[in-house]
Amino acid sequence: MSDKARRMLVLLLIILKEAGLTAAQDCSSSSCLSSICDCSNRLPGLTSVPQDLLANITWLDLRGNAITTLSQSDFSRYRGLIMIHLGSNQISVIQNKTFHNLTSLTHMYLNKNQLTSLPADMLVGLGDLRSLDLDDNQLSSLPADIFVGLGNLETLGLHNNQLTHDLRLSQNKLSSLPVDIFAGLGNLKTLVLGENDIRSIEAGTFSDTTKLHYLYLGNNKIKTITAGTFQSLPQLQTLHLFSNNISTFPLEPLSNLSSVSNLRLDLNQMETLPAMAYDILASIPTVSIDNNPWQCDCSMLPFRQRMNGSYPFEDQITCAGPSNFTGQFLRN
Repeated sequence: MSDKARRMLVLLLIILKEAGLTAAQDCSSSSCLSSICDCSNRLPGLTSVPQDLLANITWLDLRGNAITTLSQSDFSRYRGLIMIHLGSNQISVIQNKTFHNLTSLTHMYLNKNQLTSLPADMLVGLGDLRSLDLDDNQLSSLPADIFVGLGNLETLGLHNNQLTHDLRLSQNKLSSLPVDIFAGLGNLKTLVLGENDIRSIEAGTFSDTTKLHYLYLGNNKIKTITAGTFQSLPQLQTLHLFSNNISTFPLEPLSNLSSVSNLRLDLNQMETLPAMAYDILASIPTVSIDNNPWQCDCSMLPFRQRMNGSYPFEDQITCAGPSNFTGQFLRN
C-alpha cells in the first residue's frame, strides 16, 4: 500500500470514529422507535435532557448518562410521557415544577443519583404515578406531604438513602405494606402512615426500622395485627392505632413494647379485653382506649377483676352493651 493510500485510510478511519462518537453522544429522533426513545448510556454521557426528540413520545430512557440538573423546561415539550428513566446519572438538583406538565406519568426512575433533597412540589399533579424509584441516593429527609395525592402509587423505592429521622406517607390510599417496604431505613425515627387504606400489617414489616421512636397508623382500616409485628422496635415510644377496625386487643404484638409511653387504641371495634391486657395498659403512662363498643358481659369479668382504680384508662371503658349496662363505666 502506498503512503498516499495509507494516509487516506487513516483519515477515513478518523472520520468514521468521530462520526460514530457523535452518534453515541447525541440522542435525536433517530433514537426513537414509534413513541419510545432510548437515549441510555450515551458515552461519555448526555449532560442534559435532549430537546429535539418527537414531542409525542411516551417512553424516555436516559439512564447511564451524566445529567446533573433537571430544570422546569426539560420536559415541557414531552407532556405525553408515561415513563421516564433517569437512573444512574449524576443528578443532584431537581428544580421546582420540573415534572408538573407530566400528568400522564406512571413510572419514574431516579435511582442511583446524587440527590440529597427533593423539592416540595416535585410530585404535584402526578396522580397517575404508580412506581417511583428513589433508591441509592443521598436523601436525608423528605418534604412534609410530598407523597400526598399519589393515590395510585403502588411501588416506592427508598432503599440505601440516608433517611435518619422522618418519613411521612399519609393520605396515599395505601392498602397494604410489603414486608420489605422499609428495608434499608435502619436510622428512621418517625414513620407516619396515617389516613390510608391499610387493612393488615404482617410480621417483619418493621424489622429494619429498629430505631423507630414514633409510629403513626391512625385512620386506616386495620383489622388484624400479626404477632411479632412490633418485635423489632425496642425503642418505640409512641404508637397510634386509633380509628381503625381492630376488633381484638393486640395482646401479643404489644407484649414486648417495653419503651412505649403513649398508646392510642381508641375509635376501634374492640368489644372485650383479656385479663393480661391490664398489665400491658398499666405499664404505659398515656393510654387511649375509649370509643370502642365494649361489651360489659361475662367475657370482660377477668379484666374487671384486675381493675382497682389506679389507672386513668379504667375510666375510659364505657359499656356499649348489654343494653342494661349501656352508657355505664365498666369499673362501676
